[in-house]
Amino acid sequence: MLELARRYPLYLMFRQFGFPVIEPLSLAVSVTNRCNFACATCNVSRKKPDEMSAREYDAVFKSFRNPPRWITLTGGEPFMRRDIEEVATAIIERARPDAVTIASNASFPDRLVSFARAVASTHPNTSFIVNLSVDGIGPKHDKIRGHDGSFSLVLESLQALKELEIKNMSVGFHTVISRFNSDGVPKLIEYLKNFEPDFHRFEPAQRRAELGVQNKDVEPAVEDYEIITDAITSAARPPKTGSAIIDAIDDFRRSYYELSTRIMKEKTQVVPCYAGMASGHIAPNGDIWACCTLAKSLGNVREKNYNFSKVWGGPAAAEARRFIRDNRCYCPMANACYTNMFLNIGSLGRIAAGYFFKF
Repeated sequence: MLELARRYPLYLMFRQFGFPVIEPLSLAVSVTNRCNFACATCNVSRKKPDEMSAREYDAVFKSFRNPPRWITLTGGEPFMRRDIEEVATAIIERARPDAVTIASNASFPDRLVSFARAVASTHPNTSFIVNLSVDGIGPKHDKIRGHDGSFSLVLESLQALKELEIKNMSVGFHTVISRFNSDGVPKLIEYLKNFEPDFHRFEPAQRRAELGVQNKDVEPAVEDYEIITDAITSAARPPKTGSAIIDAIDDFRRSYYELSTRIMKEKTQVVPCYAGMASGHIAPNGDIWACCTLAKSLGNVREKNYNFSKVWGGPAAAEARRFIRDNRCYCPMANACYTNMFLNIGSLGRIAAGYFFKF
């Protein structure tokens, strides 16, 4: 908490004046573009595989002076990598983050369990959040994800991970609301409650360059998305889990639904975006992005002796920040929105009020 308080005014100055250039608070790491699914909302697997090794990740995160406090491991499908445990361990041992989110299509239940035992249980001071992707019930999910039997694998993975009873790990569902499934999401929400996940979170499908769908019609109708998110936010708040980080994420998520709806309707940032400042992204090949929506390279750590700050403080990064500061882009991408809400006094105040007066 003291570290967050120390950095808070620095990020406000960074956005306003362009200095001091400090490393991101939240960092997404795409460890692979490989994927065994063919999702309707994603073409990332069509990209050429080019992946950094665990040793390279160790070098990158060793270079941080102020490591990110929240790290998201994503892909592609992260568990396509046989060395995902080594990659994650290298990152976590160097960064010592407060929280690690890992996204998975749940197609490798055994690897998920192995990861939980080898990585989550051995780093008790880090909260692990496992997001299992689910976009429909049974055949509907299989069709959207382009993989027969994938829905049953989600349920199998959830049960296997819950049975481990790892105290610093929560596991639940993540649903991408798109034009392919928006009509069935309300029923999906009620159905999945039967399996008692730790959480069920949602995000609108987006035209993201990272996923190769920047020119594909994948988004839900704004009206449909608003109906769904209104129902989610008006429902009873879940009980506190006992984890300050998980409870805080739940409260941020509820505010995120309102913010993402406004962004989609108003087609503007709504609150100032800190992508390229307080949040960032590392692509599988070592390219650094301000965000995965634009996915424009600011430089490559392999070309800078794996020194993150040399890319983060470079001229391409400064140009990307000007583009973002000038409100020349907008998106409802959840990772960036979390950081944006945290660094917006009005949003943070409303979230804090909701957290402390939950009951």
